[in-house]
Amino acid sequence: MPQEHNYWLTTVQMPVPPEEPLPESADVAVIGAGFTGLSAALALAKRGAKVAVLESETIGWGASSRNGGMVLTGLKLGVNKLISTYGSELARRMYAASLETISCVERIVKEENIACDFARTGHLEVACKQAHFDDHARQVEVIAREFNHQLRIVPRHELRSEIGSDIYFGGMVDEISVGVNPARYVAGLGAAVMRAGARICEHTRLLNIGREARNGAFGFKLNTSRGSIWARDVLVGTSGYTGGATPALRNKIIHASRRADGWHLLCCRIRWARCCYGELAGSENGAVDRGREDGQSVCGDSVPRRAARALQRQAVVPAIGGRVL
Repeated sequence: MPQEHNYWLTTVQMPVPPEEPLPESADVAVIGAGFTGLSAALALAKRGAKVAVLESETIGWGASSRNGGMVLTGLKLGVNKLISTYGSELARRMYAASLETISCVERIVKEENIACDFARTGHLEVACKQAHFDDHARQVEVIAREFNHQLRIVPRHELRSEIGSDIYFGGMVDEISVGVNPARYVAGLGAAVMRAGARICEHTRLLNIGREARNGAFGFKLNTSRGSIWARDVLVGTSGYTGGATPALRNKIIHASRRADGWHLLCCRIRWARCCYGELAGSENGAVDRGREDGQSVCGDSVPRRAARALQRQAVVPAIGGRVL
């Protein structure tokens, strides 16, 4: 049986916080040392707040180092559904926020000098059916008109110039999307948080939270596997790892299976394919392929292993020979 491992973690050495007792108090306790928690801790610490990050495992242990490395524009809902659900004005603000997130990540990378292979590669979303391609064309028109953001349609006969394949019905390109090495990015965030003066407390599992006043100030007492800490404010950034300590949030989380398979590319055979130079490609069925200059492609999808193997046989670039790690 082949062994599964996290490819990204083989490319970086995670920072290790000093082993110190849990602080007695903090202005803000941040739960989770992933993208969300560390980004918040960095911003707060730079503004002078005393911050403690409580992490049940280690920096970046969860999904922050286990993803496809894609920083994309837009939202999960299609633009027409977005507008019909929330109205034009709110939809515009939401879409603008998605564009700003890319600039935000770029700003953090530059300010903190994080070596994470950040590149505005753009991303290509391919259509598995003619109906999907027709929807792409409609979305391009709506996004240009409503959100003043330009995307490009790639008809089927031009798709081979993008990915070396015409297996799909065409695609839609957004040139400003970004590819990163997520493990290097979260490692850089962790190091930046510690430089800013915040404490990262690894192997500190939150057990429960209760309201408690201290010295006339309202706040919260957090009981953890390593003792208790009082904080004036609490920020929870646990996403899919939200547990019983925050039941109101846990009840809002729906867990979904997702996997990431790494393929070794025969790059000499597809050097002419655009995705080989780093374009991010995805399809309506959830599969994505990220070509890398170093000859590695990382594919993430929402299907089990046997389906992942079927996807491998009909990859975005069919000329690829590879293996599931």
